[in-house]
This record gives sequence, structure tokens and C-alpha cells, in this order.
Amino acid sequence: MKIEIKNISLKSIILSAFPLLVFALCLVNYVLQISSMPDLNFMQQILQIILWTLVDTMVYLVLIVISAFIYNLFCSFGMRGLTFTVEEPVTKEEKEEEEKEEENK
Repeated sequence: MKIEIKNISLKSIILSAFPLLVFALCLVNYVLQISSMPDLNFMQQILQIILWTLVDTMVYLVLIVISAFIYNLFCSFGMRGLTFTVEEPVTKEEKEEEEKEEENK
């Protein structure tokens, strides 16, 4: 079965768990880079990590929302959207029937 994505809801991007995921990934990135800030004391390092994480999260989310808006705009002009091929799961009974048919041939 083929599925084509014609529209990405901008509201679902903003009001879902996705921003939290982006925030968590940015936070992990800056926590791992804490050794590159040796001139700052501990509280300054924590504040620096939080501020840069918030800034990066906002920048990434704005870029993603703009990209989704442009994607929706192109799809509304008649361009094809992303197409995925999805295979339906096969049950044990269907597998057994297929094996019996192959043995009979």
C-alpha cells in the first residue's frame, strides 16, 4: 500500500512532543561540550548550557516549521508529496497457507 503525505499540520509540529525531543537533543549536545568552557565557573556553565539550548531549540523549530510550510505550499501547487510504501503484516495463518501453496506447486 502506498501512502502519500500531502499536508503537514504546523500545529502538530509545535504542540506535540517534538519540541521536547529537540530540546533534549540540544541539551545533551551542550552537556557533552561542557569541557570546552573551562573559563566559566559552575553556575555560569549551567546558565550557558540552558541559554544555548533554548536558542538552538527555537532556531531548529522555526526552521522546521518554515520547511513544513514550504512543503505544504509546493504540494498545494500540484507537486507530488512524499510517498511511502507500507506492507501489511502477514499473520501466521496466511504464512502457513502460502507455504502449503508453494509445497503443492
